[in-house]
Amino acid sequence: MNKLIFAIILILLLGCAAAQQQTTPNLTELATLTETFTGNELVVGIENAYNVGGYQADISYDASSLRFVEISFGNFLGRGSVETFKVSPKTDVPGLIKAVAEARTGNKPGVNGNGTLFTAKFEKISVANGWAKITYFKVVDTKGKEIQVEMKQQPIKGENPQVVPYVGSDLIIMVAIAIVAIIGAWLLMSRNGKQ
Repeated sequence: MNKLIFAIILILLLGCAAAQQQTTPNLTELATLTETFTGNELVVGIENAYNVGGYQADISYDASSLRFVEISFGNFLGRGSVETFKVSPKTDVPGLIKAVAEARTGNKPGVNGNGTLFTAKFEKISVANGWAKITYFKVVDTKGKEIQVEMKQQPIKGENPQVVPYVGSDLIIMVAIAIVAIIGAWLLMSRNGKQ
């Protein structure tokens, strides 16, 4: 009986691993979101991108030393003389810029490579050094499917730069299934051992 339970667990784990390999690319092949803040501009770009059809971002900034001026969209999504649909962000809450978004229009392939997505421009309103950074970001392909990216964030006030890998929900689900299978098998073996 123990061998049967072990075999079932092994099959479940191998199935989870195989499914994960098919749905999640290797982290070394992910596109990277970059941000650079120069004191009055936050430049947001993408590197190693594949089939990008659109994106959406939220930005937080130090409202005590900066005033938001405007978003200037880059030329990355417009490559190949494609028109893009741009969304004006919500800026009614000081310190937060919500829903900076742009998408390719028409039935065109997505964009590959590196480029600037947008620049958020600010005006200094105090002598203090302000900060601005991406707090939410989503990239999609031309069919609206989310593309996994890692975010390379700039240091703020002496912090070390971070690279934050995106962990897709598929991975989380597969790990949860594996944990439930292991606990279930352990409970079955414990119960069988007491009989």
